[in-house]
Amino acid sequence: MRAKNVLIFLTPAFLSILVIYLVGLRTPAVIFGYFVILDVVISLFFSALFLFYWKKGKNYDDFLKNYLENIPEVKGKVAAVIPVYNEDPWRVVQTAIAAKMAAPTAVFVLDDSTDEKIRKELDKYAKEYGFQIFRRDKRKGFKAGAINAWLEKYGDEYDFLTILDADQRPFPSFFKYTLGFFKDEKVAFVQVPQYYSRVNSMVSLSAYIQLIPFLRTIMRARHMNKSAFSLGSGTIYRIKSLKEIGGLYEKTVTEDIYTSLLLHERGYKSQYLDLPLVWHGEAPENIRAYWIQQNRWAYGGFQTLRKLLNAKMSFVQILDYLNGVFYWMHVGILSLVDILAPILFLIFGIYFIGVHPLLYLGVYGSIFSLSLIFYITSMKRYGYGLREYIYHQGIQFIALYPAMLAFFQWLFRRKKSFSVTPKNKERKDKKYAWYFLSVIILLIFSVAYGSIKVFYTHSLLYPVLINIFWALWWVVISSSALYISLSPKVKEKDKRRDKAEL
Repeated sequence: MRAKNVLIFLTPAFLSILVIYLVGLRTPAVIFGYFVILDVVISLFFSALFLFYWKKGKNYDDFLKNYLENIPEVKGKVAAVIPVYNEDPWRVVQTAIAAKMAAPTAVFVLDDSTDEKIRKELDKYAKEYGFQIFRRDKRKGFKAGAINAWLEKYGDEYDFLTILDADQRPFPSFFKYTLGFFKDEKVAFVQVPQYYSRVNSMVSLSAYIQLIPFLRTIMRARHMNKSAFSLGSGTIYRIKSLKEIGGLYEKTVTEDIYTSLLLHERGYKSQYLDLPLVWHGEAPENIRAYWIQQNRWAYGGFQTLRKLLNAKMSFVQILDYLNGVFYWMHVGILSLVDILAPILFLIFGIYFIGVHPLLYLGVYGSIFSLSLIFYITSMKRYGYGLREYIYHQGIQFIALYPAMLAFFQWLFRRKKSFSVTPKNKERKDKKYAWYFLSVIILLIFSVAYGSIKVFYTHSLLYPVLINIFWALWWVVISSSALYISLSPKVKEKDKRRDKAEL
Protein backbone atom coordinates (compact mmCIF):
# COMPACT_ATOMS: atom_id res chain seq x y z
CA MET A 1 0.00 0.00 0.00
CA ARG A 2 1.14 3.53 -0.74
CA ALA A 3 1.84 5.52 2.41
CA LYS A 4 0.34 8.72 0.94
CA ASN A 5 -2.95 7.02 0.08
CA VAL A 6 -3.23 5.29 3.45
CA LEU A 7 -2.47 8.54 5.26
CA ILE A 8 -5.18 10.41 3.32
CA PHE A 9 -7.68 7.66 4.06
CA LEU A 10 -6.86 7.49 7.76
CA THR A 11 -6.72 11.26 8.33
CA PRO A 12 -10.42 11.50 9.43
CA ALA A 13 -9.87 8.56 11.80
CA PHE A 14 -6.73 10.15 13.31
CA LEU A 15 -8.44 13.54 13.69
CA SER A 16 -11.38 11.83 15.39
CA ILE A 17 -9.04 10.10 17.83
CA LEU A 18 -7.45 13.46 18.67
CA VAL A 19 -10.82 15.15 19.18
CA ILE A 20 -12.25 12.32 21.29
CA TYR A 21 -9.08 12.37 23.40
CA LEU A 22 -9.60 16.09 24.06
CA VAL A 23 -13.36 16.09 24.65
CA GLY A 24 -14.32 12.46 25.22
CA LEU A 25 -15.35 11.01 28.55
CA ARG A 26 -13.26 8.27 30.12
CA THR A 27 -16.06 5.70 30.05
CA PRO A 28 -16.95 2.79 27.75
CA ALA A 29 -19.32 5.20 25.97
CA VAL A 30 -16.26 6.90 24.51
CA ILE A 31 -16.19 4.16 21.83
CA PHE A 32 -19.64 5.16 20.60
CA GLY A 33 -18.64 8.80 20.96
CA TYR A 34 -15.68 8.19 18.69
CA PHE A 35 -18.00 7.23 15.83
CA VAL A 36 -20.15 10.30 16.50
CA ILE A 37 -17.03 12.45 16.17
CA LEU A 38 -15.89 10.48 13.11
CA ASP A 39 -19.10 11.33 11.30
CA VAL A 40 -18.72 14.99 12.28
CA VAL A 41 -15.19 15.00 10.84
CA ILE A 42 -16.33 13.26 7.65
CA SER A 43 -19.24 15.70 7.32
CA LEU A 44 -16.79 18.60 7.58
CA PHE A 45 -14.65 16.86 4.95
CA PHE A 46 -17.71 16.69 2.66
CA SER A 47 -18.43 20.39 3.19
CA ALA A 48 -14.84 21.41 2.43
CA LEU A 49 -14.66 19.15 -0.62
CA PHE A 50 -18.01 20.39 -1.95
CA LEU A 51 -16.77 23.97 -1.63
CA PHE A 52 -13.65 22.93 -3.56
CA TYR A 53 -15.80 21.24 -6.23
CA TRP A 54 -18.07 24.26 -6.51
CA LYS A 55 -15.14 26.61 -6.94
CA LYS A 56 -13.43 24.30 -9.41
CA GLY A 57 -16.64 23.75 -11.37
CA LYS A 58 -17.24 27.49 -11.82
CA ASN A 59 -14.78 27.36 -14.72
CA TYR A 60 -16.76 24.60 -16.43
CA ASP A 61 -19.24 26.92 -18.17
CA ASP A 62 -16.40 28.77 -19.90
CA PHE A 63 -14.82 25.47 -20.91
CA LEU A 64 -18.13 24.18 -22.30
CA LYS A 65 -18.75 27.34 -24.32
CA ASN A 66 -15.25 27.22 -25.84
CA TYR A 67 -15.53 23.51 -26.58
CA LEU A 68 -18.89 23.83 -28.38
CA GLU A 69 -17.57 26.70 -30.48
CA ASN A 70 -14.48 24.72 -31.54
CA ILE A 71 -15.28 21.00 -31.46
CA PRO A 72 -12.26 19.12 -32.87
CA GLU A 73 -12.95 16.68 -35.68
CA VAL A 74 -12.09 13.10 -34.77
CA LYS A 75 -12.55 10.21 -37.15
CA GLY A 76 -12.89 6.60 -36.18
CA LYS A 77 -15.24 3.65 -36.20
CA VAL A 78 -17.75 3.66 -33.36
CA ALA A 79 -19.78 0.76 -31.98
CA ALA A 80 -22.61 1.06 -29.47
CA VAL A 81 -23.32 -1.89 -27.18
CA ILE A 82 -26.41 -2.41 -25.02
CA PRO A 83 -25.85 -5.12 -22.37
CA VAL A 84 -29.17 -6.70 -21.34
CA TYR A 85 -30.34 -9.49 -19.06
CA ASN A 86 -34.01 -10.49 -19.30
CA GLU A 87 -35.02 -6.91 -20.10
CA ASP A 88 -38.32 -6.00 -21.73
CA PRO A 89 -37.55 -6.61 -25.45
CA TRP A 90 -39.46 -3.55 -26.66
CA ARG A 91 -37.54 -1.29 -24.25
CA VAL A 92 -34.29 -2.72 -25.64
CA VAL A 93 -35.44 -2.24 -29.23
CA GLN A 94 -36.30 1.41 -28.69
CA THR A 95 -32.83 2.04 -27.25
CA ALA A 96 -31.22 0.12 -30.12
CA ILE A 97 -33.11 2.22 -32.67
CA ALA A 98 -32.03 5.44 -30.94
CA ALA A 99 -28.43 4.18 -30.88
CA LYS A 100 -28.62 3.31 -34.60
CA MET A 101 -29.66 6.89 -35.36
CA ALA A 102 -26.63 8.15 -33.43
CA ALA A 103 -23.91 5.56 -34.11
CA PRO A 104 -22.23 5.96 -37.49
CA THR A 105 -21.27 2.28 -37.69
CA ALA A 106 -22.84 -0.53 -35.65
CA VAL A 107 -25.16 -1.31 -32.75
CA PHE A 108 -24.92 -4.54 -30.76
CA VAL A 109 -27.32 -5.88 -28.15
CA LEU A 110 -25.25 -8.01 -25.77
CA ASP A 111 -27.95 -10.46 -24.77
CA ASP A 112 -27.32 -12.50 -21.62
CA SER A 113 -31.01 -13.27 -21.18
CA THR A 114 -31.96 -16.70 -19.82
CA ASP A 115 -35.62 -16.38 -20.85
CA GLU A 116 -36.01 -18.14 -24.22
CA LYS A 117 -39.07 -16.09 -25.12
CA ILE A 118 -37.12 -12.84 -24.67
CA ARG A 119 -34.23 -14.19 -26.75
CA LYS A 120 -36.54 -15.08 -29.63
CA GLU A 121 -38.26 -11.68 -29.52
CA LEU A 122 -34.90 -9.91 -29.62
CA ASP A 123 -33.81 -12.03 -32.59
CA LYS A 124 -37.01 -11.07 -34.44
CA TYR A 125 -36.59 -7.37 -33.68
CA ALA A 126 -32.90 -7.46 -34.68
CA LYS A 127 -33.81 -8.61 -38.19
CA GLU A 128 -36.64 -6.12 -38.42
CA TYR A 129 -34.73 -3.04 -37.20
CA GLY A 130 -31.20 -3.83 -38.32
CA PHE A 131 -29.13 -4.16 -35.14
CA GLN A 132 -26.93 -7.12 -34.18
CA ILE A 133 -27.31 -9.63 -31.36
CA PHE A 134 -24.20 -10.85 -29.55
CA ARG A 135 -24.39 -13.81 -27.18
CA ARG A 136 -21.75 -15.80 -25.31
CA ASP A 137 -21.65 -19.32 -23.90
CA LYS A 138 -20.98 -18.44 -20.25
CA ARG A 139 -22.26 -15.48 -18.19
CA LYS A 140 -18.86 -14.89 -16.58
CA GLY A 141 -18.34 -11.39 -15.21
CA PHE A 142 -21.95 -10.29 -15.76
CA LYS A 143 -22.23 -6.94 -17.57
CA ALA A 144 -18.47 -6.34 -17.70
CA GLY A 145 -17.92 -9.91 -18.87
CA ALA A 146 -20.39 -9.49 -21.72
CA ILE A 147 -18.66 -6.31 -22.88
CA ASN A 148 -15.22 -7.94 -22.61
CA ALA A 149 -16.42 -10.93 -24.64
CA TRP A 150 -17.59 -8.50 -27.32
CA LEU A 151 -14.23 -6.70 -27.17
CA GLU A 152 -12.37 -9.95 -27.70
CA LYS A 153 -14.36 -10.72 -30.84
CA TYR A 154 -14.99 -7.29 -32.35
CA GLY A 155 -12.68 -4.86 -30.55
CA ASP A 156 -10.05 -4.74 -33.30
CA GLU A 157 -12.66 -3.58 -35.83
CA TYR A 158 -13.56 -0.36 -33.98
CA ASP A 159 -11.85 2.64 -32.44
CA PHE A 160 -14.48 3.68 -29.91
CA LEU A 161 -17.03 1.84 -27.82
CA THR A 162 -20.19 3.33 -26.33
CA ILE A 163 -22.01 1.54 -23.51
CA LEU A 164 -25.73 2.18 -23.03
CA ASP A 165 -28.14 0.75 -20.51
CA ALA A 166 -31.44 -0.50 -21.91
CA ASP A 167 -33.24 2.63 -20.69
CA GLN A 168 -30.63 5.23 -21.69
CA ARG A 169 -31.30 6.35 -25.27
CA PRO A 170 -28.84 8.61 -27.08
CA PHE A 171 -29.90 11.60 -29.15
CA PRO A 172 -28.76 11.62 -32.82
CA SER A 173 -26.17 14.29 -31.97
CA PHE A 174 -24.54 12.10 -29.31
CA PHE A 175 -21.27 11.47 -31.15
CA LYS A 176 -21.16 14.86 -32.82
CA TYR A 177 -20.47 16.42 -29.42
CA THR A 178 -18.49 13.69 -27.66
CA LEU A 179 -15.88 12.39 -30.08
CA GLY A 180 -13.99 15.69 -30.20
CA PHE A 181 -12.47 15.00 -26.78
CA PHE A 182 -10.53 12.07 -28.19
CA LYS A 183 -8.31 14.45 -30.16
CA ASP A 184 -6.21 14.25 -27.01
CA GLU A 185 -4.60 10.79 -27.08
CA LYS A 186 -4.53 10.71 -23.27
CA VAL A 187 -8.33 10.80 -23.02
CA ALA A 188 -9.52 7.25 -22.29
CA PHE A 189 -13.25 7.90 -21.99
CA VAL A 190 -15.94 10.55 -22.07
CA GLN A 191 -19.00 10.51 -19.82
CA VAL A 192 -22.32 12.28 -20.37
CA PRO A 193 -24.89 12.82 -17.60
CA GLN A 194 -27.64 10.29 -17.11
CA TYR A 195 -31.17 11.63 -16.95
CA TYR A 196 -34.20 10.16 -15.25
CA SER A 197 -37.00 11.16 -17.61
CA ARG A 198 -39.54 8.90 -15.89
CA VAL A 199 -40.40 10.20 -12.41
CA ASN A 200 -43.77 8.62 -11.71
CA SER A 201 -43.34 7.98 -7.97
CA MET A 202 -41.89 9.89 -5.05
CA VAL A 203 -39.05 7.36 -4.92
CA SER A 204 -38.09 8.04 -8.53
CA LEU A 205 -38.48 11.81 -8.11
CA SER A 206 -36.30 11.82 -4.98
CA ALA A 207 -33.70 9.57 -6.63
CA TYR A 208 -33.61 12.04 -9.52
CA ILE A 209 -33.16 14.99 -7.14
CA GLN A 210 -30.40 13.10 -5.32
CA LEU A 211 -28.33 13.08 -8.52
CA ILE A 212 -28.53 16.84 -9.16
CA PRO A 213 -25.59 17.92 -6.91
CA PHE A 214 -23.49 15.02 -8.20
CA LEU A 215 -24.11 15.67 -11.91
CA ARG A 216 -24.25 19.46 -11.79
CA THR A 217 -21.37 20.22 -9.40
CA ILE A 218 -19.22 17.21 -8.48
CA MET A 219 -18.84 15.69 -11.94
CA ARG A 220 -18.17 19.11 -13.49
CA ALA A 221 -15.31 19.63 -11.03
CA ARG A 222 -13.98 16.14 -11.67
CA HIS A 223 -13.90 16.97 -15.36
CA MET A 224 -11.64 19.91 -14.52
CA ASN A 225 -9.50 17.45 -12.52
CA LYS A 226 -9.37 15.12 -15.57
CA SER A 227 -10.82 12.39 -13.36
CA ALA A 228 -14.56 12.17 -14.02
CA PHE A 229 -15.92 8.70 -13.27
CA SER A 230 -17.64 6.40 -15.71
CA LEU A 231 -21.30 6.01 -14.74
CA GLY A 232 -21.79 2.67 -16.47
CA SER A 233 -23.99 4.05 -19.25
CA GLY A 234 -23.50 6.95 -21.61
CA THR A 235 -19.76 6.27 -21.54
CA ILE A 236 -17.60 6.37 -24.70
CA TYR A 237 -14.32 4.49 -24.35
CA ARG A 238 -11.23 4.57 -26.52
CA ILE A 239 -10.91 0.85 -27.22
CA LYS A 240 -7.11 0.98 -27.34
CA SER A 241 -7.00 2.38 -23.76
CA LEU A 242 -9.57 -0.11 -22.54
CA LYS A 243 -7.60 -3.02 -23.94
CA GLU A 244 -4.46 -1.85 -22.16
CA ILE A 245 -6.08 -2.65 -18.81
CA GLY A 246 -7.61 -5.91 -20.02
CA GLY A 247 -11.10 -4.52 -20.62
CA LEU A 248 -13.68 -3.64 -18.02
CA TYR A 249 -12.91 -4.95 -14.55
CA GLU A 250 -15.10 -7.99 -13.88
CA LYS A 251 -14.46 -8.80 -10.21
CA THR A 252 -16.71 -6.10 -8.82
CA VAL A 253 -20.41 -5.25 -8.86
CA THR A 254 -19.67 -1.70 -10.10
CA GLU A 255 -17.38 -2.23 -13.05
CA ASP A 256 -17.68 1.42 -14.10
CA ILE A 257 -15.95 3.09 -11.15
CA TYR A 258 -13.29 0.36 -10.83
CA THR A 259 -12.44 0.58 -14.52
CA SER A 260 -12.22 4.36 -14.19
CA LEU A 261 -9.76 3.92 -11.34
CA LEU A 262 -7.57 1.56 -13.40
CA LEU A 263 -7.46 3.98 -16.33
CA HIS A 264 -6.66 6.98 -14.14
CA GLU A 265 -3.89 4.98 -12.47
CA ARG A 266 -2.40 4.46 -15.94
CA GLY A 267 -2.23 8.23 -16.36
CA TYR A 268 -5.21 8.51 -18.67
CA LYS A 269 -7.65 11.41 -18.54
CA SER A 270 -11.43 11.32 -18.54
CA GLN A 271 -13.85 14.03 -19.61
CA TYR A 272 -17.41 14.94 -18.65
CA LEU A 273 -19.71 16.65 -21.13
CA ASP A 274 -22.65 18.12 -19.25
CA LEU A 275 -25.12 18.17 -22.13
CA PRO A 276 -28.50 16.38 -22.43
CA LEU A 277 -27.35 13.73 -24.88
CA VAL A 278 -29.31 10.77 -23.48
CA TRP A 279 -32.94 10.54 -22.48
CA HIS A 280 -35.65 8.18 -21.18
CA GLY A 281 -33.69 7.02 -18.12
CA GLU A 282 -35.90 5.13 -15.68
CA ALA A 283 -35.29 5.84 -11.99
CA PRO A 284 -36.12 3.17 -9.37
CA GLU A 285 -39.90 3.21 -9.06
CA ASN A 286 -40.16 1.74 -5.56
CA ILE A 287 -38.13 1.25 -2.41
CA ARG A 288 -37.23 -2.36 -3.18
CA ALA A 289 -35.70 -1.34 -6.51
CA TYR A 290 -33.93 1.60 -4.86
CA TRP A 291 -32.51 -0.62 -2.11
CA ILE A 292 -31.13 -3.08 -4.67
CA GLN A 293 -29.50 -0.23 -6.60
CA GLN A 294 -28.00 1.49 -3.54
CA ASN A 295 -26.74 -1.77 -2.03
CA ARG A 296 -24.89 -2.60 -5.23
CA TRP A 297 -23.45 0.90 -5.57
CA ALA A 298 -22.33 0.96 -1.93
CA TYR A 299 -20.78 -2.50 -2.07
CA GLY A 300 -18.95 -1.58 -5.27
CA GLY A 301 -17.69 1.61 -3.65
CA PHE A 302 -16.21 -0.33 -0.75
CA GLN A 303 -14.67 -2.82 -3.18
CA THR A 304 -12.51 -0.06 -4.66
CA LEU A 305 -10.83 0.73 -1.34
CA ARG A 306 -8.04 -1.85 -1.43
CA LYS A 307 -7.08 -0.93 -4.97
CA LEU A 308 -7.38 2.77 -4.17
CA LEU A 309 -4.90 2.48 -1.30
CA ASN A 310 -2.38 1.03 -3.77
CA ALA A 311 -3.15 3.31 -6.71
CA LYS A 312 -0.56 5.72 -8.10
CA MET A 313 -2.65 8.85 -8.66
CA SER A 314 -2.59 12.52 -7.79
CA PHE A 315 -3.69 13.82 -4.40
CA VAL A 316 -6.87 15.32 -5.88
CA GLN A 317 -7.79 12.08 -7.67
CA ILE A 318 -7.33 10.10 -4.46
CA LEU A 319 -9.68 12.53 -2.72
CA ASP A 320 -12.23 12.16 -5.52
CA TYR A 321 -12.38 8.40 -5.06
CA LEU A 322 -12.20 8.46 -1.26
CA ASN A 323 -15.14 10.85 -1.26
CA GLY A 324 -17.25 7.95 -2.55
CA VAL A 325 -16.03 5.53 0.13
CA PHE A 326 -16.66 8.05 2.91
CA TYR A 327 -20.08 8.83 1.44
CA TRP A 328 -21.27 5.25 1.81
CA MET A 329 -19.89 5.05 5.34
CA HIS A 330 -21.75 8.25 6.21
CA VAL A 331 -25.04 7.19 4.61
CA GLY A 332 -24.94 3.78 6.28
CA ILE A 333 -23.36 2.87 9.61
CA LEU A 334 -22.46 6.41 10.70
CA SER A 335 -25.97 7.73 10.09
CA LEU A 336 -27.29 4.99 12.37
CA VAL A 337 -24.87 6.20 15.05
CA ASP A 338 -26.11 9.76 14.57
CA ILE A 339 -29.72 8.67 15.05
CA LEU A 340 -28.98 6.64 18.17
CA ALA A 341 -26.82 9.30 19.88
CA PRO A 342 -29.60 11.79 20.87
CA ILE A 343 -31.96 8.92 21.72
CA LEU A 344 -29.47 7.35 24.13
CA PHE A 345 -28.72 10.69 25.75
CA LEU A 346 -32.32 11.90 26.12
CA ILE A 347 -33.71 8.59 27.42
CA PHE A 348 -30.81 7.01 29.29
CA GLY A 349 -28.61 10.04 29.99
CA ILE A 350 -25.58 8.43 28.31
CA TYR A 351 -22.85 10.98 27.53
CA PHE A 352 -20.50 10.57 24.59
CA ILE A 353 -18.49 13.80 24.57
CA GLY A 354 -17.65 16.36 27.22
CA VAL A 355 -17.36 19.66 25.32
CA HIS A 356 -19.08 22.76 26.67
CA PRO A 357 -22.44 23.15 24.84
CA LEU A 358 -21.89 26.84 24.04
CA LEU A 359 -18.52 26.02 22.49
CA TYR A 360 -20.18 23.24 20.49
CA LEU A 361 -22.87 25.64 19.27
CA GLY A 362 -20.36 28.34 18.41
CA VAL A 363 -18.00 26.09 16.46
CA TYR A 364 -19.86 23.16 14.94
CA GLY A 365 -23.28 24.83 14.98
CA SER A 366 -22.10 27.78 12.91
CA ILE A 367 -20.17 25.58 10.46
CA PHE A 368 -23.18 23.30 10.03
CA SER A 369 -25.55 26.21 9.42
CA LEU A 370 -23.28 27.99 6.95
CA SER A 371 -22.58 24.75 5.07
CA LEU A 372 -26.28 23.99 4.78
CA ILE A 373 -27.11 27.50 3.50
CA PHE A 374 -24.23 27.44 1.02
CA TYR A 375 -25.15 23.96 -0.24
CA ILE A 376 -28.73 24.93 -1.02
CA THR A 377 -27.99 28.37 -2.48
CA SER A 378 -25.21 27.03 -4.70
CA MET A 379 -27.63 24.52 -6.23
CA LYS A 380 -30.49 27.00 -6.71
CA ARG A 381 -29.72 27.52 -10.41
CA TYR A 382 -30.61 23.87 -11.00
CA GLY A 383 -34.03 24.05 -9.35
CA TYR A 384 -32.67 22.59 -6.11
CA GLY A 385 -34.08 24.39 -3.07
CA LEU A 386 -35.12 23.58 0.48
CA ARG A 387 -37.89 21.22 -0.64
CA GLU A 388 -35.47 19.32 -2.85
CA TYR A 389 -32.95 19.17 0.00
CA ILE A 390 -35.58 17.56 2.26
CA TYR A 391 -36.43 15.01 -0.43
CA HIS A 392 -32.71 14.39 -0.95
CA GLN A 393 -32.17 13.73 2.76
CA GLY A 394 -35.28 11.55 2.89
CA ILE A 395 -34.20 9.26 0.07
CA GLN A 396 -30.69 9.17 1.54
CA PHE A 397 -32.23 8.02 4.83
CA ILE A 398 -33.97 5.24 2.89
CA ALA A 399 -30.51 4.23 1.61
CA LEU A 400 -29.26 3.77 5.21
CA TYR A 401 -30.16 0.08 5.42
CA PRO A 402 -28.73 -1.09 2.04
CA ALA A 403 -25.57 1.00 2.55
CA MET A 404 -25.03 -0.39 6.04
CA LEU A 405 -25.70 -3.93 4.79
CA ALA A 406 -23.18 -3.41 1.97
CA PHE A 407 -20.56 -2.30 4.51
CA PHE A 408 -20.88 -5.50 6.53
CA GLN A 409 -21.07 -7.65 3.39
CA TRP A 410 -17.79 -6.11 2.28
CA LEU A 411 -16.21 -6.21 5.75
CA PHE A 412 -16.90 -9.93 6.15
CA ARG A 413 -16.02 -10.61 2.51
CA ARG A 414 -19.40 -11.95 1.61
CA LYS A 415 -19.52 -12.50 -2.14
CA LYS A 416 -22.17 -10.50 -3.94
CA SER A 417 -23.42 -10.95 -7.48
CA PHE A 418 -24.37 -8.20 -9.91
CA SER A 419 -28.01 -7.21 -9.33
CA VAL A 420 -29.92 -5.36 -12.03
CA THR A 421 -32.14 -2.59 -10.68
CA PRO A 422 -35.77 -3.72 -11.26
CA LYS A 423 -37.69 -1.49 -13.66
CA ASN A 424 -41.21 -2.77 -13.05
CA LYS A 425 -44.01 -0.60 -11.79
CA GLU A 426 -44.77 -2.73 -8.74
CA ARG A 427 -45.67 -0.53 -5.76
CA LYS A 428 -45.59 -1.98 -2.27
CA ASP A 429 -43.78 0.84 -0.54
CA LYS A 430 -46.46 1.28 2.11
CA LYS A 431 -45.16 -1.78 3.93
CA TYR A 432 -41.90 0.09 4.51
CA ALA A 433 -43.81 2.92 6.20
CA TRP A 434 -43.78 0.98 9.49
CA TYR A 435 -39.98 0.98 9.46
CA PHE A 436 -39.79 4.76 9.09
CA LEU A 437 -42.73 5.35 11.43
CA SER A 438 -41.05 3.35 14.21
CA VAL A 439 -37.95 5.55 13.95
CA ILE A 440 -40.12 8.69 14.12
CA ILE A 441 -41.99 7.42 17.18
CA LEU A 442 -38.76 6.52 18.98
CA LEU A 443 -37.26 9.93 18.25
CA ILE A 444 -40.37 11.83 19.35
CA PHE A 445 -40.56 9.76 22.53
CA SER A 446 -36.93 10.60 23.31
CA VAL A 447 -37.67 14.32 22.79
CA ALA A 448 -40.70 14.19 25.07
CA TYR A 449 -38.90 12.14 27.73
CA GLY A 450 -35.83 14.43 27.71
CA SER A 451 -38.02 17.55 27.87
CA ILE A 452 -39.97 16.25 30.88
CA LYS A 453 -36.78 15.19 32.64
CA VAL A 454 -35.10 18.57 32.24
CA PHE A 455 -38.32 20.36 33.28
CA TYR A 456 -38.39 18.55 36.59
CA THR A 457 -34.66 18.44 37.30
CA HIS A 458 -33.74 21.91 35.93
CA SER A 459 -30.33 20.57 34.96
CA LEU A 460 -28.39 20.01 31.73
CA LEU A 461 -30.61 22.44 29.85
CA TYR A 462 -28.21 23.20 27.00
CA PRO A 463 -27.07 19.60 26.37
CA VAL A 464 -30.72 18.49 26.35
CA LEU A 465 -31.68 21.26 23.91
CA ILE A 466 -28.83 20.36 21.57
CA ASN A 467 -29.85 16.69 21.56
CA ILE A 468 -33.50 17.61 21.10
CA PHE A 469 -32.48 19.60 18.03
CA TRP A 470 -30.67 16.59 16.53
CA ALA A 471 -33.54 14.27 17.40
CA LEU A 472 -35.99 16.64 15.69
CA TRP A 473 -33.61 16.93 12.74
CA TRP A 474 -33.88 13.18 12.26
CA VAL A 475 -37.64 13.36 12.76
CA VAL A 476 -37.82 15.69 9.75
CA ILE A 477 -35.58 13.44 7.65
CA SER A 478 -37.34 10.19 8.61
CA SER A 479 -40.71 11.92 8.03
CA SER A 480 -39.50 12.79 4.55
CA ALA A 481 -38.64 9.12 4.04
CA LEU A 482 -42.10 8.16 5.32
CA TYR A 483 -43.72 10.61 2.90
CA ILE A 484 -41.67 9.22 0.01
CA SER A 485 -42.56 5.64 0.94
CA LEU A 486 -46.28 6.37 0.91
CA SER A 487 -45.80 7.33 -2.76
CA PRO A 488 -48.25 10.21 -3.15
CA LYS A 489 -49.02 11.28 -6.67
CA VAL A 490 -46.16 13.17 -8.29
CA LYS A 491 -47.13 16.61 -9.54
CA GLU A 492 -47.08 17.19 -13.28
CA LYS A 493 -44.39 19.89 -12.98
CA ASP A 494 -42.09 17.41 -11.23
CA LYS A 495 -42.53 14.88 -14.04
CA ARG A 496 -40.99 17.46 -16.34
CA ARG A 497 -38.12 18.53 -14.08
CA ASP A 498 -35.52 17.09 -16.45
CA LYS A 499 -36.78 19.25 -19.32
CA ALA A 500 -36.68 22.40 -17.18
CA GLU A 501 -33.09 21.84 -16.12
CA LEU A 502 -31.43 20.98 -19.42
